[in-house]
Amino acid sequence: MAEALALPSETPVAIIGGGPVGLAVALDLGWHGIPCVLFDQGDGVVGNAKFVDINMRTMEFARRWKIAGKIRKLGFDSQFPQDRIYVTSLIGHLLARQPFPALADLLTPPTAAEAIALCPQTIFDPILQSALASYPDVQLLYRTRCDGFTQDADGVTLAVTDLAANRPLTLRASYVACCEGAGSRMRQQLGIALEGAGTLSHNANVVFRSPELMRLHDKGAGFYNFIGPEGRWASMLPIDGGTIWRLQLTRSVDHATFDHNEAARLIRRAVGCDFPFEILSALVWSRREVVAERYGDGRIFLVGDAAHQLSPAGGFGLNTGIGDATNLTWKLAATLRGWGGPLLLSSYDAERRPIGVKNVRAATLRWQENQGGETPPGDTLLDEGPEGEEVRATVRRGLQKVVDRANCGYEFGPRYEDAGLQLGYRYEDSPVIVPERTAPPPDDVRVYYQIARPGARAPHFWLAQDHSILDFFGHTFVLLRLTRDAPSGEPFKRATEMRGVPLDIHDLDVPQLYHIYNKKLILVRPDGHVAWRSDVLPADPLELVDIVRGARERWSISNRPEEVA
Repeated sequence: MAEALALPSETPVAIIGGGPVGLAVALDLGWHGIPCVLFDQGDGVVGNAKFVDINMRTMEFARRWKIAGKIRKLGFDSQFPQDRIYVTSLIGHLLARQPFPALADLLTPPTAAEAIALCPQTIFDPILQSALASYPDVQLLYRTRCDGFTQDADGVTLAVTDLAANRPLTLRASYVACCEGAGSRMRQQLGIALEGAGTLSHNANVVFRSPELMRLHDKGAGFYNFIGPEGRWASMLPIDGGTIWRLQLTRSVDHATFDHNEAARLIRRAVGCDFPFEILSALVWSRREVVAERYGDGRIFLVGDAAHQLSPAGGFGLNTGIGDATNLTWKLAATLRGWGGPLLLSSYDAERRPIGVKNVRAATLRWQENQGGETPPGDTLLDEGPEGEEVRATVRRGLQKVVDRANCGYEFGPRYEDAGLQLGYRYEDSPVIVPERTAPPPDDVRVYYQIARPGARAPHFWLAQDHSILDFFGHTFVLLRLTRDAPSGEPFKRATEMRGVPLDIHDLDVPQLYHIYNKKLILVRPDGHVAWRSDVLPADPLELVDIVRGARERWSISNRPEEVA
């Protein structure tokens, strides 16, 4: 009989689901010094690369966790070109090519501390798993299943099964992060509905090994998009630099009959001939456009795919989930340590649900844009005669429009075209943000406006080589004093000490930094978002501190004469 799990009787936070978002919740809680237990009914082995895109903001959090370098080193081959290549098949007709540099040749954008990265889930998840080992108060338990729960005013009692030993267990948690994924039973038991368009299509990912594939064709290295009589039907990229590949079927498949034989047929269709390969995994998934009607219930919070499900087009899914995780964790830490007020945790829904709605819709629009909306070219596309060439010429003109729309700045990579979505999301309507009266900048998913407006991510700025101002943010609130004549930080220090709120104060007399942040005093939250800014002190710093820690209803601080020199 298997040895019983060493399970504590209680924990501050229980995390249900050990995918990348659950791992990120556990990792950030560990980084904040909060003990937690993560349950997952699987064995922790990742067999399919559901994602590869790690955006700039997620990489900034990876920088916080000291794993950004490992993601770049172990992830996608940095020398492999990222050209987007459109073909009928790899040995068939070339329809369009959009050249992009290899990752090693990309520059880090001036508005980000970290450039984008490409790291398949098969590598990303183990990196997070390994990082968790440095936090002894974080328990990662595989082959354990959460079968049910009861919630009361003081906590949540979880019924857990140790699958290896077939033993029932009970755990008491102060709070629960539900990271179970799209089919979350906990969300269903809470009676939280999903809102949106629902299922858009059924698709599949096929991971296969073939060292010979690159020698079979003349299209060169890159990311391949396949156009058939029905239109764009699949894409393919290398996971390890040219030996292991992922074929993603972008057209709907019959999920009831899809198997390895069908996967093998489609691999051969994409390449255009028979060749030796080994299928490693074949996974059917649903392309969806849904967001939970609320992101939590009492002491249970939905995170990642349990809260929102979106098309993988654009690579927004994982990164939206990491944004959820890092928004929730500092609020859990603050509440558990006693300085977070009763409104702090409820702000998780107020801040992250609008972002979920926005990103889910953006992903669907990107998918529809990628599909092109053109009439399917038909079987003549593959003809070798003049009629076939005429059809291919029409397809080439349509693809050129898609290429032209990708206005991304090649030196920063193809994903920089979504810089506004990656870095520009704001929490201006949050109950724990002190807003400004001025009109906000345009909300553009493509363009990022570097701005220190309350609710926005605090802008990046290099203070020294490899030392970003973002490196100040994380464990505490931070007050930035950005000119020599900035008001004293002592009133804030006294107010935060009275409430037990951790605060660091940094005096930075750097003219360029002041012009970016645009005020002399900037209060930044642990998640790196600006909570308040001004050129003068508030009349009552204690009242402001109570708002940003969630202990007081937000009054119109920007519309009353509360500020003093």
